[in-house]
Parts: sequence; structure tokens; C-alpha cells
Amino acid sequence: GAAVSRAHFKDVGARHAYWCVACLVAISLTNSMQRSCINFMYTYNTEDATKLQDPDFNIRVAVGGFDNDAYALLVGDSMSFISALFVLFTGGLSDFIDRKLLLCVSCFFWTLCTYLSSFCTEFHQLLALKIIGTFFSAFTGPCSYSLLTDWIVPEERTMAYALYALGVQFGQPIQVYNVDMIDILGWKATF
Repeated sequence: GAAVSRAHFKDVGARHAYWCVACLVAISLTNSMQRSCINFMYTYNTEDATKLQDPDFNIRVAVGGFDNDAYALLVGDSMSFISALFVLFTGGLSDFIDRKLLLCVSCFFWTLCTYLSSFCTEFHQLLALKIIGTFFSAFTGPCSYSLLTDWIVPEERTMAYALYALGVQFGQPIQVYNVDMIDILGWKATF
């Protein structure tokens, strides 16, 4: 879509545009939480010895083949490289397809991959869902920044970009709540 004109920005209102920015920030926060789930699940530790042996609370007990090497594959440099390659593809694609639709579809499918991860019993299943989820997650940045350019007038964009970036930054400190969710609900429900 074309960038917003000043007249349209005034007609629609900056308030509406910033509500849209708030939605993008919420998507960014959710994405950050979901991407970090696996890290907290693998490193989950508790003083309750029964939970450490319980497959409902300890993903290492529940998912076959999920050892240190497998964990490194899911959260390490190789997954970052895969994600970076996907962003190159998804960034270009977001210029040709309706960005709002693309963002909604990608959010649905990355969330579906996260949800389906709760049913995994073998590492290869978890790996496949992580790669597919990473593909769909890779749409959020390009689509979001493009939508910000579409919705916000040039003199307001720096603030809009900064607010969106806060979603990623605020997502980091709230990720630790994954541990509380695992401790209360178990790893499957946390996904």
C-alpha cells in the first residue's frame, strides 16, 4: 500500500493510527513470548522433585530425543540463520501481498505451530514445528514496519518505529513469566 498522506492522517486521525501501532506492539510482545517458550521449558528447574520427573512439567522427560544438542539446534545460531533467510523472503513478499492480511495469517499460523508443539512426543516433531513457526514469525517485522510506513505520516514515523521496537524490548523482561506458567500449568499448556 502507498504511504499515508497528511490529509488522510488528519481525516482518519492519529489516534486510530496509534491504536494500530498498539496492535503491532501487542503482536511483537506475543511473538517474543512465544519464541522464548522453548528456552524456559528446556531449562525449567524447580525444587519440587516430582515435577522434574513429571512429563507434564518437564519437556525433557516428555519429548524423546530432546537433549542438549537438540536444544542448541532449536535456539542456537542455526535457527537464527534460518530466521534471517526467511526474513529476506518474507520482506519481499510483504511488498506484493496485502500486509494486514499477511500479518493476520502469519500470526495465526505461527500461533498454531506453537500450540501444536504442545502435542509433540519426539524432537523431530518439535523441530519441524519450530521451523514452520519461524517461517510465519518472519513475516511480523517486515509487515509491521511496512504498515507503520503506510499508516503514519513521515514526521511521526520515528516515534511509531520506536514504539513498535519497544514491543520487542518489553517482550524480553516479561518472558520470565513463562517459568511461572510452566510451574502452574505445565509445559504443554504454556505453549
